[in-house]
Amino acid sequence: EDVSAEVGEDVLNKPLGELNLSVRSGKVMEKLGIQTVGELCRRGEAELLSAKNFGQTSLAEIRLKLSELGVSLSSASASATTSASAPGPNPVSESSIL
Repeated sequence: EDVSAEVGEDVLNKPLGELNLSVRSGKVMEKLGIQTVGELCRRGEAELLSAKNFGQTSLAEIRLKLSELGVSLSSASASATTSASAPGPNPVSESSIL
């Protein structure tokens, strides 16, 4: 789903510093290299929860702040991270080798 089609670019380009996140959430976002609302929206809950010091309370805070802007986290939890690390655009399937 294309988040930018529904929400203005100004919201997606907003720095996370403007969301007034708690210190804990802010530090986790920094460690994950997430700097804008758009970058955060492309992440899934499972990915965030797997980060050290990020739990349900932090997740609830992130959800609330994003909902105030009219956006949300990606619904693709683990698939978003695995597809980003795939070797190429068309991974070779086992049947094509045979």
